[in-house]
Amino acid sequence: MDISIVIVNYKSKGLTLNCVKSIAEADFGHLEHEIIVIDNHSGDQLGEILAWQHPGVIFIQSLVNHGMGGGNNIGIKRARGKYIVVMNPDTLAFKDTFIK
Repeated sequence: MDISIVIVNYKSKGLTLNCVKSIAEADFGHLEHEIIVIDNHSGDQLGEILAWQHPGVIFIQSLVNHGMGGGNNIGIKRARGKYIVVMNPDTLAFKDTFIK
């Protein structure tokens, strides 16, 4: 695994879905990647939507809100990539963001 992308969601379902969509549409060339989304106890059913729209995304439901740093740490512990990218839900990846 080359790149692990970690996104923490807290009551920003629409933004998070846009972020994940932009990553899914980006060109990774030959790089292997994974997307990890941590939900910081939002209660917005993001996991169900991701399972349907982006089944390859690793979704972690936190039972408490650990804050942005704590949520990122949960994702980073789960990450398998050589490199870790932390993205906020309100960011987007462009087509060539991840190409070497």
